Amino acid sequence: KMKRKYVSDGSGPVPKHSASSGPQCSIGIDFGTSRTGYAYAFKKKNGENPEIFIREPGGQDASKTNTVLLLDQKLRFLAFGSKALDAYYDDNKDGTHLLIEKFKMGLHQKENGGEPQATALNGRKLPLLDVITKSLQYIKDEAIREVNSSQMVPVKLDEIQWLVTVPAIWSDVAKGIMRRAAFRAGLIQDESSDRLALALEPEAACVACEAENEALRKGHRFMVLDCGGGTVDITMHLVAEKKPHLLL
Repeated sequence: KMKRKYVSDGSGPVPKHSASSGPQCSIGIDFGTSRTGYAYAFKKKNGENPEIFIREPGGQDASKTNTVLLLDQKLRFLAFGSKALDAYYDDNKDGTHLLIEKFKMGLHQKENGGEPQATALNGRKLPLLDVITKSLQYIKDEAIREVNSSQMVPVKLDEIQWLVTVPAIWSDVAKGIMRRAAFRAGLIQDESSDRLALALEPEAACVACEAENEALRKGHRFMVLDCGGGTVDITMHLVAEKKPHLLL
């Protein structure tokens, strides 16, 4: 069973990685419509299950923050998450800051007829690819900083396996835009790199539940209700195999 640890300040012992080939650290990003969080785990020797550290981008004492991006009028990054909301309402005296929220589903709602757009609170239209890229870049920087905060030898970018969750209803076009945004944000050095995996949200939930209680058996049928901030997704699954990995 995998252990989970909610980390609020980066304190406490963290396993040190060894300089060997292949990913030494896995970082998962739950990029939600209304809330976003990330988790990381270090590679264990001898097939041991890793301890998972769960974090909120921005370092608050929670596992997720608001999926909200704040830019200045020249589209330069200012803040993300709860800090973006605070800065917009407390420091936006001239009214020129751009607050963008609930933009993720724009990839599903508009896949044809031009480049997907995001709309700031003041009505200004922005390329959705740029909005997602800037958000992922901030999350990536926060995650790597957290991962390396207790490391004697910093983890290099090419030693990280990234996983980003996406809705099951997204088309290949929408997934391609998310992958392109991750590449532009610096998560991977090549857009087709296998160091980035896009995981369907209900399947990721199934794997997490199985890791927690190991209750699923071959032939079991079950339902996943994903009640998010923007949508409610219902999926049905059949357990085809349990070994060597959970196959749905």
